[in-house]
Amino acid sequence: MEVLGQLKDNIENLLDMSKQQSEITEKCLSLIDEMAVEIRNLKEEVAELKKKVEALEDTKTKVDILSLYGDWVAIFNEQLKVKLGFKPERVIRDISITKSIKKSGHKGMSQETKTQMNNIERTLNNLGMTLSGYKKLLELKQVRNTEFHKDGRQTLLEAKKNLYGTTFPAEIESYQKPLKDLFTALEILYTR
Repeated sequence: MEVLGQLKDNIENLLDMSKQQSEITEKCLSLIDEMAVEIRNLKEEVAELKKKVEALEDTKTKVDILSLYGDWVAIFNEQLKVKLGFKPERVIRDISITKSIKKSGHKGMSQETKTQMNNIERTLNNLGMTLSGYKKLLELKQVRNTEFHKDGRQTLLEAKKNLYGTTFPAEIESYQKPLKDLFTALEILYTR
């Protein structure tokens, strides 16, 4: 009988242990499910961060390109101006305006403009360039101006407020005070 009592106690202990083990297993499975959801969420966040990093890299590349090569377009324009005796980008801009006017029934290009345009094309061809390529360079310069001067329409107060709210990176921090002084000086000049 004693053996049966011990067997009964052992069976009850085994059932209790099995029940505890089952509860632990269920808690583990629940934790695993929660972790799977967290992992999925983290993967989505990582994917989103990767997209943001790629967008920032693209923006940095764009800024680098516009910054580095926009100045060369300006230098090239100056050289063309010296060679031609007039500003070629102005002639091309005027022709674009004339074409839009012409569509509305107004008079076309003047003979002087046609001659200047021929001189531009001939000079560009002699330099191994096309007019369409040159127009693309002028477009790049315009994009650069738009990108770098997009806040150019700010009021003095808005620009100053933005400056005071901007944290400068260490490598250009030395420009912050002179810029603040600039806005103070502009305020003085505008109030006189």
